[in-house]
Amino acid sequence: NTGTITNFEIIKNSKTLTQNQAINISDYTYLHGGSVASANMVLSNGTCRNSSILSLGEDIWFENINIYGWSFGAGIVIEIGSNRGGIVNCMATDGTGVDSNGYRAGGFEIWGVGAIATGLIAVANDGMGIDWGAENGILANAYCANNGRGSSLYSGISARYGSGGIAKASGSMIVGCRCVDTGAGTQRFGYTEESASLSNITVMACSFIGNVIRPMNIL
Repeated sequence: NTGTITNFEIIKNSKTLTQNQAINISDYTYLHGGSVASANMVLSNGTCRNSSILSLGEDIWFENINIYGWSFGAGIVIEIGSNRGGIVNCMATDGTGVDSNGYRAGGFEIWGVGAIATGLIAVANDGMGIDWGAENGILANAYCANNGRGSSLYSGISARYGSGGIAKASGSMIVGCRCVDTGAGTQRFGYTEESASLSNITVMACSFIGNVIRPMNIL
């Protein structure tokens, strides 16, 4: 708890479809029913190649980090069960494959309640640009282009409804984002909402024009 990791570069020889994050922030007892979670950490100014980052905890922040070419999970994940924290000015590109959990590599996967994400860039990933499940959170000024390379189902941003509604995008604000397919022919929609059970999502000042099928797909 209460730490900083900064100015790092982590390179793995090869990417894999099984769990191999370059950085994994969590607490064993918390993951197995305990009451203590990792908290109050900042990771900044770093690069990961052929691997990704996962966190589970409270008030964990990622700033100015670039993720290249991984296959397990999203480039940066804030897991279900997390609170607050967020991701600022980070990029994730060239995530490929379907991992051992059945997840197709997307740019960012954010579930922390009240999380804030701004200035994200998600380009040319096999899955979603951004899986957004942060209830009452804020997603602002993101750029998602040419994602969905591995399937016909993926979008720039997807408002998620996960684990039967335990984690969901309801109550979020999505502001000033641009999602576009620039000619790759892969990013089907700019923005999607995956469940009719989502509610009170505000989407404003965004551009979703220029995707393969249409700007938005809302159930």
